Amino acid sequence: MRQKDVFWFWLPLFASWLLMTMEGPFVTATINRLPNEVIMLAAMGIVVSLSVTIESPIINMLATSTALVKDRASFLLVRRFTVHWMISLTAVTFLIAFTPVFDFVVIRLLGTPAEIAVWVQPGLKIMLFWSAAIAWRRFSFNLAFLITGVMLLFTVTPISAFYIFVVQDMTGPVGSLVKMALIFFLFFPALTVIDMWLRGVLIHGRHTKDVNIAMGINLVVTAVVLGIGMVLQAPGLPTAAIALNAAIICEILYLLWRTHHFVPLSLPSWGGLSPKPTV
Repeated sequence: MRQKDVFWFWLPLFASWLLMTMEGPFVTATINRLPNEVIMLAAMGIVVSLSVTIESPIINMLATSTALVKDRASFLLVRRFTVHWMISLTAVTFLIAFTPVFDFVVIRLLGTPAEIAVWVQPGLKIMLFWSAAIAWRRFSFNLAFLITGVMLLFTVTPISAFYIFVVQDMTGPVGSLVKMALIFFLFFPALTVIDMWLRGVLIHGRHTKDVNIAMGINLVVTAVVLGIGMVLQAPGLPTAAIALNAAIICEILYLLWRTHHFVPLSLPSWGGLSPKPTV
């Protein structure tokens, strides 16, 4: 293997991460052009920073599993370790988003003004399963679908209205926006797992260019949907939610199409697939 071979294998992966990081500026640019943009941008920044801080213990789980998993026994061991972290970090998010701990962390420690904090809390509630989804996406589809089922039960039944308007005593506009956002993010955990799994299959097969193209599709769809929302002057949070979901669905469709060329996706169990690497 030569330096040239390493470079051409690395380049599409680098481009994929570059495209992924461009998603943030696109979302920010769109919110800048929507109503109440100053408060929304401030709230989004706090939500994202807290969510990333909470998930930090499991960011390196991919590298950990790659280094330690050699057989089924080690796989089960690392999976159990991951589940423990998932439960712990979800509990931390719940405490901050749904209990008086929110006031202590966001208002007292961070010094967030009340007019911004009122939008930070709904955002953190939407991100409740963020850390768990990221931790698990390399191991199994099962939890993602379980989370989707729980979110579906919460979203489409009176439980959500009771919790949002009675327990949390949110105002009408804020509560309605939270309910709408929950619907938009209903299937996002499962979609993220599928997307990451398909990327892994392609990278394992050394089809890194396809991963790069998929990220480009994600970016383009995100930009188009955000642009439409900007023209229509739609609310920032639902517009961003629709953009993220539409982008990941289009990316998955492309990845499925490319993966199908060298992996028989009709097999009963995807977990046992091992595509032959090609150079």
